[in-house]
Amino acid sequence: MTVTIPAGMAESLTLSGYLDAIPYKVELNTDGGAITDPAYKTETANQKYTREYTVTTATFRLPTPQKNNYTFNGWKKNNTGTANKTVDITKGTTEDRSYTADWTENNATLSFAAQAGGSVSPTSATISVVSGSASSTATADKDYKFTGWYDGATKITETSTSKNVYVSGTKLTVKGSSSAPLKAKTYTAHFEPIPYTITLNLHGGGTRPTTSTGLSSGVTIECSGDGFITYNVKSDAFTVVSR
Repeated sequence: MTVTIPAGMAESLTLSGYLDAIPYKVELNTDGGAITDPAYKTETANQKYTREYTVTTATFRLPTPQKNNYTFNGWKKNNTGTANKTVDITKGTTEDRSYTADWTENNATLSFAAQAGGSVSPTSATISVVSGSASSTATADKDYKFTGWYDGATKITETSTSKNVYVSGTKLTVKGSSSAPLKAKTYTAHFEPIPYTITLNLHGGGTRPTTSTGLSSGVTIECSGDGFITYNVKSDAFTVVSR
């Protein structure tokens, strides 16, 4: 600013000058997180928050952002180095600052269980809730058959791999997404005994019975008029016990 004093001016003159402090800016890139501190302006398009300060601004601390399904590790200056949760902009700072939020995706533990008559592998998996996926395969015991994977009392019938939970044969796959993050849950494989039909020809008279039952080791069937007959599922053979 230039002040011109007229020549020959005899009066005393007092001049006062006013200076504005230079504004600086701290820019926070939250990487999808949110900041609720009203001191920060929101730049929704690039997920950034800004706050202005000057050399005379009192010391202030960077806020803690929130992001669903993630844990905040801290701020990285210029997106490099170690993340720090406590970052202060001290009074007297005379430069623009830029910080980027560092996150760790949360985990969830999925459990895979089997009803009597079979097994599953693996029985559990701890994975990231948004980007993680896990699978488990059911195997039926001898004389049992697999009947499906269940989420509680609901049978899982989805087969499309684009879904978050789907089955392919005896294999169950569970995966997370931003719209459907995973939570701790137990999925159960169901099995049932294989039904066998046994027809007995008594040859000696009496009633000819037919029985259908789930057999797992061996069964004795009483036949009126012709003694006892056992059926062994392992050897798939009839044995006459008595006549």
